[in-house]
Amino acid sequence: MDVLELMNNENGRSAAFVDGFTEGKSARARDEVLSPYHDIGMDDYAQGFRAGFFTRMAPPRAAA
Repeated sequence: MDVLELMNNENGRSAAFVDGFTEGKSARARDEVLSPYHDIGMDDYAQGFRAGFFTRMAPPRAAA
């Protein structure tokens, strides 16, 4: 899933999650280290940041 799909917000993600996801992808590209806030924060922004940083959005779908 990419940022454009997230921004459609059909999957119920908050604006803070989308912002965090975008920042996480950027931080990963810059080889940054997670701050303690990004590592353990439980708000939508921090969760989005980790999802973008570790490039995971949803569990893989099971084969039909």
